[in-house]
Amino acid sequence: MHEATDDDAKESARENRNELIGVEKRLTAYLSKYLLQRDYKENIATHIMKLIADGEINPSQEHAVHEILSARLHEHGATGVAAAYKNFSLIDTMGSPISAITQIGDFTWALYEGGSLFGGLKAIGNALRGNVVFNKTDYGLERIAQEFTESDTFAGAVDKVFGLVGIKAITGKAVDSLLNSISDKLTRQANANDANLIKKLETYFESGANQVLQDLKNGVINDNTRMMIYSRYLDFAPVTLSELPIKYQTAGNGRLFYTLKTYTLKLFDVYRREAVKEIFSGDKARAIQGMKNLTAILALLMLTGAGADELKDYLLGRNTDFDDRVTDNLWKLAGLSKFITWQVRREGVGTAALKQILPPFAFVNAVGNDIIHATDINRHPKNEMWINGLDTTSSIPVVGKMIFWNYGRGTQKHKELSEIRFKKEKQRLNDIKEEFEQLEGEDKKQFYIKNKADMARLKQSIHVQGVTNKLKSSINRLRAQPKTDAGDAMIKRLETKRDLIMTNFNK
Repeated sequence: MHEATDDDAKESARENRNELIGVEKRLTAYLSKYLLQRDYKENIATHIMKLIADGEINPSQEHAVHEILSARLHEHGATGVAAAYKNFSLIDTMGSPISAITQIGDFTWALYEGGSLFGGLKAIGNALRGNVVFNKTDYGLERIAQEFTESDTFAGAVDKVFGLVGIKAITGKAVDSLLNSISDKLTRQANANDANLIKKLETYFESGANQVLQDLKNGVINDNTRMMIYSRYLDFAPVTLSELPIKYQTAGNGRLFYTLKTYTLKLFDVYRREAVKEIFSGDKARAIQGMKNLTAILALLMLTGAGADELKDYLLGRNTDFDDRVTDNLWKLAGLSKFITWQVRREGVGTAALKQILPPFAFVNAVGNDIIHATDINRHPKNEMWINGLDTTSSIPVVGKMIFWNYGRGTQKHKELSEIRFKKEKQRLNDIKEEFEQLEGEDKKQFYIKNKADMARLKQSIHVQGVTNKLKSSINRLRAQPKTDAGDAMIKRLETKRDLIMTNFNK
């Protein structure tokens, strides 16, 4: 209808649309009726017996096939309050341009499939310009992932917010670049008569494999070549139920625990399929290729992840040193988010691990923190916006995180991170000091010469600690006195001075 040029064309498009809607409703009703039948398990058992008789599967695979089919045909997701909370938490967690920047990591797979860095960058460049043969619309890939399809009151809001903050735009370009990168790779493999590709085609198309191979060589676009591209795309993206765990399909309201974790699960699957399976195949050539694949995946994930983090920290006014950047991205290779790495630094591994497993509770935690810190909010100078003292500011869709980190309570979190870095550096310097004090004579002299810069920095850290402790005592003394505008202004000046000293030392 959008492309119609006149009223007749629009009417024709409208009739086609209504007809398709009718077909969809009839099929949906049929499926619903079938799924409610009590004999679906018997139908599955009959089907599996036929597969075994036809030699399609081995008897040892019977249980796995039965489990897969049962889960897929009896799939059910979150409903009611659970579905509403899940969608609300998606808006809360991802409803920001900062989350859109995170999606830069999705370009990793176009680079990986490109065959070379140049090939991958070429596919990405073409996608950014809109110069592509295949796009997300061709495959119905407008949604980012399967877990974002729960339907309830907030479902439409999730889609709109993701569009406003740019998540859909960036992800769409990543999808287009990957589809065309895959197409280019399949063409290269077909022209080289790649043995692995031929084996796959024979499995999929049997007697028609040679024709599909020729179609790939000649750049023919048909159902078969499209299917090959889509099949490979699914190896990297959890956009269908078939790409998610069986437990997810039957979890119902338990899908809350999968919120924002399906990408991580898919990442583990990529590791398994592209690297681990090949490395331990028992074939030397495959093992070498598996190691190459693993190296390429890890390097590209680090590259795209570090780039996205650098841009996010710049926009949020966060100063992250190189060591932290490397550490954060190493953790992300293991499926841990930046938020979780912060929790490791602040609260320890145990608390962070628990938060990784549980559903997102960012808004609930923010409300709780705001209640607990209510007295701190009242001590803010009158010329500051009261809302700037709230953790819940970060939950405002689209603009919340920018306000929170640049003007609100997030600025205090910058200070907390600065203190953590100072303590970490001071501990390192104290370890050097202890090692120095255990030496004697010439060894001690040589050690001092070798570590002269660190020894000087140790003296500086002691001075910084003394000054900041005095400032902290003055701040605490002022806070214990009755609240006045002059007192608030002095507290702010002392805090700013203390933070500046700490920041300069960390640099």
